[in-house]
Amino acid sequence: MHKRWTGFALAIGAVVLAFGVRQTLVAVAGELSPYITFYPAVALVALIAGLRAGLLATVLAAFAADYWILPPTDHLKIHSAVDALGLGIFSAMGIAMSIVAELFLRARQREVAHREQALAAVETERQRLLLAVTLASIGDGVITTDAEGRVTFLNGEAERLTGWRNDEAVGQPLLDVFNIVNEQTRQPVENPVEKVLRLGMVVGLANHTILVARDGRETPVDDSGAPVRQANGTVQGVVLVFRDITDRRSREEEIRSIARFPEENPGPVLRLSRDGNVLYANRAAETFLLEEGWVRGGPPPPILWQRAESAFRTGAMHEFDLPAHDGRVISFCCVPVAGAGYANLYAQDVTARKRAEEGLLAAKESADNAKAAAELANRAKDYFLAVLSHELRTPLTPVLMAVSMLQRRPDLDQDLRTTLEMVRSNIEMEARLIDDLLDVNRIAKGKIELQKQTVELRSVIQRAVEVCQPDIEARGLNFGIDLGPDAPYWVEADVGRLQQVFWNLLKNAIKFTSHGGCVGICCRLDQNGCVVVEVNDSGIGIEPSMLPQLFNAFEQAERSITRQFGGLGLGLTISKALVEMHGGTIDAHSEGKDKGATFRVRLPLAASTQQPETPSPAPTDRNVAGPLRILLVEDHAISAKMIRMVLMQEGHEVETADDMATALELAGRQHFDLLISDLGLPDGSGHDLLRHLRRQDCRFPAIALSGYGQEEDIQRSREAGFAVHLTKPATRESLVEAIASVVSAKDK
Repeated sequence: MHKRWTGFALAIGAVVLAFGVRQTLVAVAGELSPYITFYPAVALVALIAGLRAGLLATVLAAFAADYWILPPTDHLKIHSAVDALGLGIFSAMGIAMSIVAELFLRARQREVAHREQALAAVETERQRLLLAVTLASIGDGVITTDAEGRVTFLNGEAERLTGWRNDEAVGQPLLDVFNIVNEQTRQPVENPVEKVLRLGMVVGLANHTILVARDGRETPVDDSGAPVRQANGTVQGVVLVFRDITDRRSREEEIRSIARFPEENPGPVLRLSRDGNVLYANRAAETFLLEEGWVRGGPPPPILWQRAESAFRTGAMHEFDLPAHDGRVISFCCVPVAGAGYANLYAQDVTARKRAEEGLLAAKESADNAKAAAELANRAKDYFLAVLSHELRTPLTPVLMAVSMLQRRPDLDQDLRTTLEMVRSNIEMEARLIDDLLDVNRIAKGKIELQKQTVELRSVIQRAVEVCQPDIEARGLNFGIDLGPDAPYWVEADVGRLQQVFWNLLKNAIKFTSHGGCVGICCRLDQNGCVVVEVNDSGIGIEPSMLPQLFNAFEQAERSITRQFGGLGLGLTISKALVEMHGGTIDAHSEGKDKGATFRVRLPLAASTQQPETPSPAPTDRNVAGPLRILLVEDHAISAKMIRMVLMQEGHEVETADDMATALELAGRQHFDLLISDLGLPDGSGHDLLRHLRRQDCRFPAIALSGYGQEEDIQRSREAGFAVHLTKPATRESLVEAIASVVSAKDK
């Protein structure tokens, strides 16, 4: 229920935000589609919170469009059939997106559940097979008693060896059931229960012990006992484990006198001469070999002799397995007798062990298949997130370009300029939310790689402050900064990622502090030789009960705060992961509601405090590009139109193409100075396009402009030959700067 209300809150917030962005765009750019901002809102809500939240977002968006956008406004009534059709299409698409997202989430949950069930089943089967193999190989008897030495349980092997049934033995004194005497003196040995209770530990009970069964049978046994303790350590009984060592005694006797063959040996035993004849076979061996087609007095079966002959050649013991006629697996051990001219061959039925081993191999294969299925599901999820990111980013690009164009108009009044800045800020915020979702996914998979270098921490902090300065001024906050003494703080860090940490902390402090409040950042050394950066504010504070979960993904203290201030609660999760990747720690402190908060980051100082010698970057002249002939390849028509207008305002000539075939045709007929291309095209990719152009000897530089913005996407663009990879939504400034840098590099 708690999760459902979270999804409903997300749906309401997303629709309100989408409605606000849409109305602002209408005020700036004129009439737009009623649903241009509602589609991504519904898709994002359904992906994160599932079907119910997606349907709620669809209903709210449809209501908002009907009541406030479609004529007549302020009434739930539509006069135009076209408007009614559009509303119906949007509702159907919203329902479809919600159902698809729900199916994806449920499929993912089922895959996880199936994987866990498969792994649990594999583990259970493995344990069962291991237990079966162990019991089959050692044949141990087990007896348990209480603290007074009375029997409480016998397993099947114990019943066979003692001659007592479990139901008869329970309650009897141990020595009446487990009657053991010394093999040499024939005197009773010490009560095993008394010995274990006296020593309080696992012990071997006696040497040369004979177990006298209820019917008088005598069996040599090897036994041990262990105390059974309660949770408080009190001994509540004893467990005895013993085994029949008759076969072991026989084998020991054979080792002492290898030439002697006890006729009563339960397993097949043969003596083979060097020339391949059977010199001797006990009854078990005769029975086995006759079943295999051996003629009494003749040589052993050819397949048996072929394998045993290597023992004569090497003079060493040789072991091998052969299948029997009835499907059993027989293990043979051929032991040559030095100087005697013959070898003794021992056989043992290992069918049960082999089948258990095959079962273990099958269980391992099943586990491997489950792991492969889980990896396939993860790759599918990664692909889905990448495609979703592309689809959400692409519509933002023309909006951001339009805002940039309008902001450049000199006759723009201040109110409209302020409104445009608000639109720009909200678009950049939505792009940041998409980046945060992808960052969380990369962090969970360990795919974020830091590009560390020795940097001066205060310069990183100052840059983060500069980025946040417009927000500080807009909210009229009293901002303080104290970066400590003049001595530099050198740290090993990825500049971009560390700046992201302080940007997140400052943005949070600004967002949760009311107009006219206080926000500050300070820097100092602590006693452990670490540099400490504190970001504090006088804002809404944090309840003590919420501090432990503050850095969890999708957590924002209280849901009312989520509704009031927005966001997905990913910034602190990402910040914590990035700080820990730098070898540091991050924590939060607050005295409670409306008493502000302090976030503290500790980072280790770099081993070397000497300032690295890094050349100053050469300034980029944004006018170096000059008038260029540009080939723009973009299948999103609105984006292509807005980007073309921006480039033409910069004085460039622009030809557009919406697919790879058209672009190749234009490049074959005209000369171009620069290629700007989307990566996802209807008939191929931007990478394919650039490779085809290079084969056509078109050597002009290229810029990739795509909604795919993960690190592996940027790397693939570089490998394909793109000089710059811009991630949508790209600003006018970033596009102009990229063109200037690419053309500058070409001219050098």
